Amino acid sequence: MKLCMGCMNQIEDHLTKCPYCGFNESMLRQESYYLDPGTVVGGKYIVGRVLNYGGHTVSYLGMDAEFNRKVIVKEYLPSDFSTRSEGEKDVTIYSGDGQVQFEQGLTNFLNEMNHIQHLKDTPGIARVYDCLAENETGYVVSEYVEGRTLKEILDSGKKYSAEEAAKFIKKILRGLSKVHKEDVIHCDISPETSRVTAVGDIK
Repeated sequence: MKLCMGCMNQIEDHLTKCPYCGFNESMLRQESYYLDPGTVVGGKYIVGRVLNYGGHTVSYLGMDAEFNRKVIVKEYLPSDFSTRSEGEKDVTIYSGDGQVQFEQGLTNFLNEMNHIQHLKDTPGIARVYDCLAENETGYVVSEYVEGRTLKEILDSGKKYSAEEAAKFIKKILRGLSKVHKEDVIHCDISPETSRVTAVGDIK
């Protein structure tokens, strides 16, 4: 058995296309500066497919091999100051001002996530499990929230009542109030960064 890099479910060794999610490992095409699927960071986090790239960070679907749970592995990789050669794990940091800005950004990235890690199970906020420095950059390992983004749900035609919308907003604001006490500002609250679970919870 092996892990599907598209959904992190166990599949038969001989399969190249996952029967659960349809991910085809033989057709995989990712940018050369992303980590190769199957790469391990922190000694136990298996990196899978790329979920999104936000200009400064890459988010990968991952598996925590110690606790056998899906996670999100977020890598600090600002395109203005760094890159990676194909097949390599270490990040190449540009020299001069780029290096200074990369290092400042990396420090802020890890420090902010360390603060959020202390919040544990705060309603409305995905939990941060681990922060680590490796491959000349940094990683944050956080809770994988099963469900769909609010944008995906709205794009499918779903409409929420004012009462339902208010419930979502209040839950997120309560979570953010705890984050703000840690001197961390999210700066990217949107339907794309909010996930709704099958039971109607939001994070």
